[in-house]
Amino acid sequence: MAKSSAQWVARMSAEERLAAADTKIQRMLDLCIELVHLHECNKIVAYENRLKGQIPRSFAGVSYRVFSKALVQRELIGVCTLWDSVREDRNSIPTVCTLLDSEDVRDEVLDRKRKAALMGRHLSAQGDDPELLAWVTAVSDRDNEERAVQRANLLPSVVERARELERSDIMKAARDFRDLHLAHNLADSAKKSPELSARYGDEGRILEASIPILQDLNLVARSSSYDWSGTWRIARRNAEALWYGCTFEVLE
Repeated sequence: MAKSSAQWVARMSAEERLAAADTKIQRMLDLCIELVHLHECNKIVAYENRLKGQIPRSFAGVSYRVFSKALVQRELIGVCTLWDSVREDRNSIPTVCTLLDSEDVRDEVLDRKRKAALMGRHLSAQGDDPELLAWVTAVSDRDNEERAVQRANLLPSVVERARELERSDIMKAARDFRDLHLAHNLADSAKKSPELSARYGDEGRILEASIPILQDLNLVARSSSYDWSGTWRIARRNAEALWYGCTFEVLE
């Protein structure tokens, strides 16, 4: 993910960049929640033997392979959209990183965190002892400043992690496969990394690697977090509730 000199980004203030990132991150969060649920379905349908083991070599087996392959490809398509290139109309991690990768934005994040800490602070001291209250206030200010700096310093760290994942072989191969075979039907010569091949399971590995990055972008840009462990648990429960109850009667 090369640093973008897109004019639409350069014209924006730090506040406008954070506002744009806020909207895009929310859209990606919604997509990721859907992808987590799909991923748990795919683990059972495509990768476990519980269902496909019920289906012998048959006409029905051909149909099952088409069905399970389509589910996996849908997950790969969705995961790759998280990593679409930088454009104003794209809700992607590279676009959000380009919006946020600025000292002005880092300073704005730091300032917002400081102000939020002050607004939420309610201090008192036993017997309203002024010296004790001054000490408590100083400790609170020091702790709040440390947390504010940590939040602001998370920005360059998460941007670099995003760039590393986008440059990775697994990402290049997945995007090539998506572009050649799923989003379009291109000639092999259009492949950008011909030495790499996408593999089954890459869609899940990319999703699992993307979520912590999205979580930190959410924390930096929106001062918000999401219970991903709970989402994974619920998605697994839902998938098992359906697919573990299925049995097949193959006609031919």
